[in-house]
Amino acid sequence: MGFWGKLLRVGFKNDFGGGCSRLWLRSPYIRIVSYWISTRRDISFTDSQFKNVLEETKKVFNNILKLEVQIQKIEEKLANLDDNLEEYTTLFEKYSRFKVTHESRDGYSLDYNCKRVLSGLGFSEKDYKRFVRSLSGGWRMKIELAKILLQNPFLLLLDEPT
Repeated sequence: MGFWGKLLRVGFKNDFGGGCSRLWLRSPYIRIVSYWISTRRDISFTDSQFKNVLEETKKVFNNILKLEVQIQKIEEKLANLDDNLEEYTTLFEKYSRFKVTHESRDGYSLDYNCKRVLSGLGFSEKDYKRFVRSLSGGWRMKIELAKILLQNPFLLLLDEPT
């Protein structure tokens, strides 16, 4: 097939059933990630009703958050460990690997990065603790946009911004 690969056709659809845009690409080197963000209250954020803005934004880093939980568990085991040198060595090696992974994924600046993007989208310091369910659809949309921006996309296409 060569460099251009197969023809890829992507269509975007709106809430009313009509097509918004069409995009034709001819490259195997382009990956399309699509987000469908709904502002309808009965659909959007159903699993996040009791999360605050900062917690909801940090969901995009689930792998780092899970790693932090694992690190905490190992720290607790190390603190309560008896004089078993072999078990201590095994746990400490695992702990070191997790810490290096955490640091390489920028885990220490997670809160800072989330707050930086949220403040750029108009959220104030006191808004970080507000429950998502108390926000209007427009502010919920900004949270979703923050989650996309935190993933550092190479290209971001927005259709009909409000």
